[in-house]
Amino acid sequence: MPITSSSFRTRGRTDFRSRVAGFTLVEMLVAVALVLLMMSIFAQIFQMATGSLSQQRGIAENDQRGRFLTTTLRADLDQRTFRDVLPFRANEDTQQLGDSLSRRRGYFSIDENDPSDDTDDVLSLTASVNIKSQNAEGSPFTGRAKSLSGVPITGVTSSSQFTVGGNYTARIPAGSRIWIAGSSGTGVVKNNDGLYFVSSAQCPSGTTTITIDVNMPPRPPPLFPPRSLNTSLTQQGTVYLSESEPEFDDGVFGNDTAVSSAAEVCYFLRNNVLYRRVLLIREPASGVDAQPTWTDTDRTPILGSSNKDYQPSSPSTATTTFWRDFDYSAFNLDNGVFNSDNGVRFHNVAESLSNSAIVTPFKKVAISAVPSNSSIRILNTATLDYGPLIINGSGIWIAAGVGGNTGLYTIQSSTSSGKNGNTTINLTSNTLNTSPPRLGEVYLLDRAGLSLGLTPATVPLILDRSDLLEGAGFSLGLPRLRFGHNPTTGLPQDGATAGADGIWGNADDTPVTFRRFNLQECSHLDFVYPGYIPDNPMNIPGNPINAMTRTDLTLVPNNGRASAGLVTQYSTGISRRGEDILMSNVLSFDVKVWDPVNSQFVDVGDSTIAAGGPFSSTAPDGYGVAGTLVGGRLNRTYGPGHYYRPFKSRLTIATSPVIRFVR
Repeated sequence: MPITSSSFRTRGRTDFRSRVAGFTLVEMLVAVALVLLMMSIFAQIFQMATGSLSQQRGIAENDQRGRFLTTTLRADLDQRTFRDVLPFRANEDTQQLGDSLSRRRGYFSIDENDPSDDTDDVLSLTASVNIKSQNAEGSPFTGRAKSLSGVPITGVTSSSQFTVGGNYTARIPAGSRIWIAGSSGTGVVKNNDGLYFVSSAQCPSGTTTITIDVNMPPRPPPLFPPRSLNTSLTQQGTVYLSESEPEFDDGVFGNDTAVSSAAEVCYFLRNNVLYRRVLLIREPASGVDAQPTWTDTDRTPILGSSNKDYQPSSPSTATTTFWRDFDYSAFNLDNGVFNSDNGVRFHNVAESLSNSAIVTPFKKVAISAVPSNSSIRILNTATLDYGPLIINGSGIWIAAGVGGNTGLYTIQSSTSSGKNGNTTINLTSNTLNTSPPRLGEVYLLDRAGLSLGLTPATVPLILDRSDLLEGAGFSLGLPRLRFGHNPTTGLPQDGATAGADGIWGNADDTPVTFRRFNLQECSHLDFVYPGYIPDNPMNIPGNPINAMTRTDLTLVPNNGRASAGLVTQYSTGISRRGEDILMSNVLSFDVKVWDPVNSQFVDVGDSTIAAGGPFSSTAPDGYGVAGTLVGGRLNRTYGPGHYYRPFKSRLTIATSPVIRFVR
């Protein structure tokens, strides 16, 4: 057949289309597979790189946290007030120790609990930043302190007067120092913040008008010349009536912050969380007594007046707790030594770190009856007849009595029925209430009696000094006055107790141990200690129980809940959550001490330690005092009149802890 041009063109076009055809399906699948393989390889490389970076970052963070922990722990150990870690003998007279006692101030304590458990140790001590022999760091301890004397200003009526709601005339006599903070306004001097002197205070109709002395400079001129009040304010501010309160310990009002050179410090581990509780020991900036009072002349305690006593009228009316408002070391004995309205007491640097058993001119005896308006009765003991101690014409001080009997009296005469009997003391006055709700105690003065120059104004000041009461008084060397301890027995309130056999570690023991209360638990509205000790020893529904003595405490199970590991009875509140957490994801916190007999660091009370060492489970409880270990707490206390381990060389603590983290 002849070839035509049309047929040629058609054939040509067909061949051209065949030459420009796309990839086949097989080729596409192979290409996609190769691309996916390459992407997978690159993804794995990227994942390995990022994973390595994350791991390195985590290791670096752990190392940083570890360094922070060791630095913090070492600083606390270096600044411990109990420098010579040598326990006191049972009933040792610490007055005979001389200058060496100054190196054994406060306390140093290890609660080992179960020696085979590396998670239940508690390390607690008193520390002071003024101790610089091993650590020159001098930053003070800081904490929260709510104001006790602050009153909102309702108006500034003139350049020298302002008003507050309520009657405070008795609290601010002429010449008193007051502070204003939190005010703001317009003008050359935009606020009234600062120190003022009271000229007068009047309360004609439920509102106190305070007049300041505009001619009295708050400080010597020319730095602080006299100033008048600014009346053009947008914020009136708050007036603070007492420099004695803890909120002023940093020298500044209105910041809810306090500082101190000393503190109780407590380390414990719970639910893989390492806590560090810091409780300041008061060091008043004003130089007055540690117990907050309205003025130097008006010694009425602020705590115990109005709503400042942390004792609500009923559980449902509670709005706060002491340790929600204060990061201070405090206690409450409520044993009649002081009026129940003033039960909470602050520890202070000047006295609470002393372990000196000072001889006191006072003898405190409980009053058994008030038979007439001019006599009281006390009970003699089997070994002591108080009759011969009573000197006619000498003075006595009745304290903690409710019903108007508190005060200073003169003895007219006395009669005694001998030992195991009673002594009746007749007074020169006839003003006693014969049916007081609380009888209180009587302090018998020494033979000098009233010649000591004691007056109703000075006796409360003397009785308020802890070193003049009960030997060592209110020293932190006494375990019952420390944080986390039973105020009656002095044993740690950690929830774990020995069973009927008195030996910890057997099947009859209470298995729960929570070491110490954390800050969140102490801020719970039912945690009333040390604000007051409720009269509810049994678990009566609806009534608070003393957290430091109750025996029904449990822990929230570790089931993923946010409250896991908290004490169940105080787990529902969220106030101050996590503020005392030092580190999380910690596997163990194990405190070991150096055993010079076995030449190794050991757990206190470890039964595997060879006998003869000072920390073995078979060692006696004190110098020559036989006894068995109860609860694994071989060194439950350093303090006069109490027990510890029988070894006279220094106790060496491992200050470079081994830290393991949960991965």
